[in-house]
Amino acid sequence: YQRRVRGFGVFLMSGMAKLVTWLLLIEGAMAIGFASKCWRANRQCAIAPPHHGTPDCEVHWFEQRLDHFNFGVNRSFQQRYFVYNKYWKKGNPIFFYCGNEASVELYVNATGLMWESAEKFGAMLVFAEHRYYGETLPFGQGSFSPSNLSWLTMEQALADYAHLLHSLKQTVWASPGSPVVAFGGSYGGMLAAWLRMKYPSAVVGAIAASAPILAFEGLNTKRYQDLSLIHI
Repeated sequence: YQRRVRGFGVFLMSGMAKLVTWLLLIEGAMAIGFASKCWRANRQCAIAPPHHGTPDCEVHWFEQRLDHFNFGVNRSFQQRYFVYNKYWKKGNPIFFYCGNEASVELYVNATGLMWESAEKFGAMLVFAEHRYYGETLPFGQGSFSPSNLSWLTMEQALADYAHLLHSLKQTVWASPGSPVVAFGGSYGGMLAAWLRMKYPSAVVGAIAASAPILAFEGLNTKRYQDLSLIHI
């Protein structure tokens, strides 16, 4: 595998699909555009043309485990995700947005690269909502009680995405061979990169914009900024 770090982007890829390699060479691939605005008060989003957005998508719900690592916790919740499949047929690629710290509508309406590339690749677009954000609330209105926040972790979120993809490819979409490319920006970009690293069987590659996956206390952040190429 090869990981390329340059300023604002992190690209992870494998040799198993020419699709991923081609995508990583798209001019401006690091610039997952945020051209639209979303107001949380009424959850109405302004869509910047010519991109599609939430009105063009189907909204679905997936039963998700509350705790993927402790089977003594027997509780589940409903995770929201948006799907746009106008150009897709079985076996074609799936572009998967790793939702981050906001209602998923924001990312549906603002992630230009996925919309711009969907027709060219015959791809289905899937935007998954991060647990504890938007309408994906594991404990409903009580989700933000301190006693209920222990399941709000990036490890649980990554497992959510891997489980959702595996399950839907096998059942609802009936297309287990479809390659999945993860997308994300900022924290969502970190999740996309980590999803490729932690669950390499779930996605064949990741396009991660503004994703500081090495910018943590104790790490050499200057080295991160200067790094041009790492082989892993």
